[in-house]
Amino acid sequence: MSEHSDPGRPASSHPESRRTDAGHYTPSPTSPQLHPFSMECPNCGASTEVNATQGCRCPKCNFEFTWFDPGQDVVAGRFYEVLTGAKYNCPQPGGGWVIVHG
Repeated sequence: MSEHSDPGRPASSHPESRRTDAGHYTPSPTSPQLHPFSMECPNCGASTEVNATQGCRCPKCNFEFTWFDPGQDVVAGRFYEVLTGAKYNCPQPGGGWVIVHG
């Protein structure tokens, strides 16, 4: 399991970061609200629907998915830093972050 010290850095700075083509959303031009999307759980590989900013869980391993919109890089970085245990930083195509943790 990988841990990254600074999820606020670009994905290219995190060689172990995992993104999937299915793990993306299209932000609304008038609102930062989440548009539901599915992505592969970086912990176990199960397809997981992310449809809320927090509380979505992988159906297989029960890891929690916490979504941050594209303007929340600093908040996502701070959230990631305080987590202990297994955690994954998943930058999303088009902006935004999903932090997955157990």
